[in-house]
Amino acid sequence: MSARRLIGGGLVVAALALAGCAPALPEPAPEPTPPAPLAVLDPDQTAAVISALDEVLVAGDAAKDASLLAPRVENPALSMRAAQYTLDERSNGQRPPTPLTTADQVRVVAATDTWPRTLIAVTEPPEGTTSPLVLTLKQDDPRDQYHLWTWARLLPGVETPPLANPETGSPQLPSDASGLVLTPAETVAAFADVLAKGDQSEHAATFATNPFLEQVRSELQSQTSNLEGLARVELQAAPVEGAVYAMGTVDDGAVVVGVLTLSTTITKTLSGSTLTLGGPIGQWLGEGTIPSIAKVTYTAPVVFEVPAAADGATITVMGAERVLVDATKQ
Repeated sequence: MSARRLIGGGLVVAALALAGCAPALPEPAPEPTPPAPLAVLDPDQTAAVISALDEVLVAGDAAKDASLLAPRVENPALSMRAAQYTLDERSNGQRPPTPLTTADQVRVVAATDTWPRTLIAVTEPPEGTTSPLVLTLKQDDPRDQYHLWTWARLLPGVETPPLANPETGSPQLPSDASGLVLTPAETVAAFADVLAKGDQSEHAATFATNPFLEQVRSELQSQTSNLEGLARVELQAAPVEGAVYAMGTVDDGAVVVGVLTLSTTITKTLSGSTLTLGGPIGQWLGEGTIPSIAKVTYTAPVVFEVPAAADGATITVMGAERVLVDATKQ
């Protein structure tokens, strides 16, 4: 009986030994991490894009002819510049176009593998001015050239947020990018609401105090006060659909560029009175007397610094521009 136990024990040991020699089962390899997108332009290519833009801006401004801008400028920048040429003519040179320059200090190049692609340049102050410009250029598809899409003046005291080196590029973010105080699209829409409603907007506390907001609201209050008893003044502000681009910053925030349409309606309320508008609106109209209603339209590109949601900070308006593009009366 003891021999059987030894033989049985030997069989168990042999089985264990065979089990210990069995090869390990293969484990699935993890999916390789896709490489991060690279900067879409190298420094030489960026310089060439800026130089080509400068050539058409110089030619267009010299002739006051928007058609000369078309090879390197697209809407809304193209319609903004064309409107400035129109006002310059109708005012007999009293309202010249905004000085533009492409001499840049900072370049922000998108790192993406999709289109449209963007390039942001912060310039030196144009001659005769003290405010640098924020130029936003975009390429709509691989066969297209980069075009100037918007420009805006950097507001006093504003510093550009920490951005990636142009050689590595900054991530281009979608309009619904999360992780921010507001998504890029929400940022532009919320600021439009603040422009129109002032402190009555639910988003008023979301934005830091800024000169552009103060100017628009101050002008509205002044017009309302000056025309009290004669006319009603109403301001509407709305984001231009699809006109939002954003670049990520190194601190997980974003630089967001959006475009607003600002519309002022002046409705005469005192029957038999004569209402005459002066300034650039009157010069655009040619004769500023209003029979009943005047409608004035501005295009307003705005540049924001949007912090990461975790920071809980307010959104900063870095730059803005407001250009009269149309005025009608009836």
